[in-house]
Amino acid sequence: MAADVRVPLSVSSFLRCWRNSPSKAMAAMLVVLLMVVAMSVNTRTAHLDRLFPDGITFNKESETPNSDCRSSDDSPGDGLFDPRRSRLGTRQDKSSAEGLPCHIVNNVKTLLLFVGYPRSCHSLVGSILDAHPNMVIAHEYNLLGKWQGWSKNKRTKKYVFNELYNWSRHQQQTIRHVAPVQGRYSYGVPNQWQGKYKDNIAVIGDKRGGLTSRLLTLNEESQDERSSVVTALQKALKIKIKFMHVVRNPLDNIATMCLRKNKLRNSQNGHLYNSSFVNATARRYFRRLVGGVERVKKLPYPMLDVHCEDIIKDPRKELERLCSFLDVPCPRDFVKDSASIIHARPSVTRNLVTWSDDTMDFVVDEMKKHSFLSQYLPRAPSLNAAI
Repeated sequence: MAADVRVPLSVSSFLRCWRNSPSKAMAAMLVVLLMVVAMSVNTRTAHLDRLFPDGITFNKESETPNSDCRSSDDSPGDGLFDPRRSRLGTRQDKSSAEGLPCHIVNNVKTLLLFVGYPRSCHSLVGSILDAHPNMVIAHEYNLLGKWQGWSKNKRTKKYVFNELYNWSRHQQQTIRHVAPVQGRYSYGVPNQWQGKYKDNIAVIGDKRGGLTSRLLTLNEESQDERSSVVTALQKALKIKIKFMHVVRNPLDNIATMCLRKNKLRNSQNGHLYNSSFVNATARRYFRRLVGGVERVKKLPYPMLDVHCEDIIKDPRKELERLCSFLDVPCPRDFVKDSASIIHARPSVTRNLVTWSDDTMDFVVDEMKKHSFLSQYLPRAPSLNAAI
């Protein structure tokens, strides 16, 4: 009977088959059902093969890659994968595609967060630190923002570190290997460890300076409310939290923000003559960003001020200072390769916008209020006269 079963091609054909031989009709329905299931399985398998060509690697100590690591006695050989050899899935599946071994997760000593301003060398500093063999710095992940929306089962050391590590890998694979657009900066450090690590991870972090500053200063009335997110983060992860504050000359910083907003930064002979827009940007810069950093400095966590111009002037000295702050070694080849991507002189954009006298006086007066901007004060009067 099975050899004589034919699949009806229409409803009317199926009804005729049912009237003539119900048993054959039932067999035909079973054949159709099995065909649908087989097609669905084949489609799903092909989709997974495209997402994860090398398969999904799970650690031996856990059935799921994001379960929490509650002990630090994992032997280095258990479930250890080569992070440079595995591939990544789609963006939403990054954490499930890779899982850091528990002995790596539990040996992380410091969580590093950036505060500061857009267009101020944050990306340069973050990319260089991500190239360190024992550091992983995710680019623009927004850890604090996502933390507030996560459920309790995601607020674990294993999940957080997997997210940051895989985001770093994602940036390395999809952004830093792409040839830079003309006039744009390339943050790829040759011969180093961007998107991966060597032996262990001592420092893991998130470079999202401007947004982190704003998130930590939303509730200005209460110091406790401002620090509650970081406090919860430290309580859950049980590691040290440190902040890095990257600073650039406010005149260049404000000018670049204005030019980028008006899409003039990379244009030929681009100049912004709208002094009212420059004035509004300058006031917003000091009110939201500089003021926000001062409030974050009052939180009970170590913070290091890093001046963009100092890194350009003496990379070796500044990188050694950064490594000392983070309690990690500073290998000679790391310093040499990192210095190779730094321009010989800082980008000076202050003369590409029109400053009114009132705006320039306001900027100079505000700079006097903040110690981390004091090194730029001697330049301000001559700049005012030049402009």
